Amino acid sequence: MAEKQQVSFDDNSMLVIENTGVYHRLVWEYCSTEGLPLYIGNATHIKWSFGIARGKNDKIDSQRLCSYALKNADELKTTPVLNPVFLKLKDMMTARSRLLAQKNSMKVYLGELKLTNSKETQLIMEQVHKAALRE
Repeated sequence: MAEKQQVSFDDNSMLVIENTGVYHRLVWEYCSTEGLPLYIGNATHIKWSFGIARGKNDKIDSQRLCSYALKNADELKTTPVLNPVFLKLKDMMTARSRLLAQKNSMKVYLGELKLTNSKETQLIMEQVHKAALRE
């Protein structure tokens, strides 16, 4: 596709990828280390920039990403260099949020069971979940 669009690969080039959660981090780290300009785009924003589009596979996705990069080249800003400290904090905050959601889910589950379980079964269920809820 780059050849069809007559895109040059020089000092003005920028790698454009989608934010894939944690999976794009290795590319981000490599580009940060090597000083390669990189734009990490919001996957949903990129997807909807084409309107309703049919078909999905790696080849089609890469062509659409290339088209997106060409169409929006003037607006794309280089993503800041990967900062491991901020990434670690983000991961810790995400882990905390997930653990709290799991804890609340267990509490709701135990509350729902209380409506149908005998006292004996309920005590067993609460004992089984006690350590997880405490931690």
